[in-house]
Amino acid sequence: MTYEFDLWSIPWGYKWSLVFLHDGYLVMSHFTEVRICYWATTVPKICYMCHVLSHAIEHGVTFKIGVKSTTAAKYRPLTSDTASNLVNKRLFEPASKAPRLARDLSPLELFTAWAEILDSIAKKPNARELIRHGGGGSWIMCYFSYLFLVRDFMSGPLIQVVAHRSSGNDSGDQFPLDVSWDELLECDLYNVFSYVAGDTHVDDKTIFPVDDVMLEHSAHYYYEWNEGCNRIYCHLAEELVAGRGVMCTQHEWKVYLKSTNHGCHVPPPDSIATRAFMEEGWERLADVFGGRWDKSKLGDIEVKQVFRPRF
Repeated sequence: MTYEFDLWSIPWGYKWSLVFLHDGYLVMSHFTEVRICYWATTVPKICYMCHVLSHAIEHGVTFKIGVKSTTAAKYRPLTSDTASNLVNKRLFEPASKAPRLARDLSPLELFTAWAEILDSIAKKPNARELIRHGGGGSWIMCYFSYLFLVRDFMSGPLIQVVAHRSSGNDSGDQFPLDVSWDELLECDLYNVFSYVAGDTHVDDKTIFPVDDVMLEHSAHYYYEWNEGCNRIYCHLAEELVAGRGVMCTQHEWKVYLKSTNHGCHVPPPDSIATRAFMEEGWERLADVFGGRWDKSKLGDIEVKQVFRPRF
C-alpha cells in the first residue's frame, strides 16, 4: 500500500518554483494524503516539501496544487502578450481536441497514429496536468520522452489559471478555499490511453488499461505506481513499439491482468492479501497519517512530524 522504492527519478536540474512551493495549496484525496504523510515520516531522503512532491510524482499518486486569486499575479508574465494569451486560451478549449483513433488499424498503424495523437496532446499548454494526475497517464508521458512536462508542472500554474481563471477549482467543496489549478480535458486524458468508443460502454477499447481497470483487476495497483505496475506497462509499451500492440475492452483487460503471465508476475492467488486485510491495514495507516495536509498551504506544512501511533 505504500511503495517506498524508486522506479525513476526526476531529471537533475528540474527545480520547483519557490513561489509555487510557498503560496500553493495542496489538494488531494484521502488515499494520497495518507501515502505522502507516511513517506514524509519514514523515507530518510525526504526533508522538505519539494522532496515530498517529487516523491509523489515519481510514485504516480494523484494530487493538485491550487493557487488563490490573491497570489495569481505572481505567476503572470512580466510582459503581457495579448495575441499569445488568446492562442493559449483557445488551446484549452474543447474545439482543440486531438483526433480519435480508428478501430480497424493494424498494429503498426495503431502505434503510428497513437504516437501522433500523443505528440499533439503533449504540445498543449495544460498537458503538464498529466503529471499531477499520476497513474498510467503520467507513466505513459514520461516513458515516451515527454519528461519536459514534469519541468513545466514544477514551474507553477499556467496562464489559464492565473489570467483566465477557467481551469479546475474547489468551488464545489463544502468549505472552498477559492483555489484553482491546471486541468486537462477529459477527452485528452482518454486519448493518452488511445480510447476508442464502441457501440456500448463495454465495447470501448484502449491500448493500455486505464487506472480504474488497473485498480479493479490488477494485483499491483492501489492508487500508486509500483514495480508491478511498471512491469505491466513496460511490457505493453514494448509490444506496442514493436508493432504488436492491440486494443482491448475492459473485459479483455480484466482477463489479461488476471493472467499470471500477461499480468507480469501476478502473485499466486493464495499469497494475495484479501480485501478485508487490505482495508484493515489501510485503516490503521489512515488513523496515524490521515487528516493532516489536505487543503493546507505548502509553505505552512511541517514536513517532518513526530510519529505517534494510536493503535
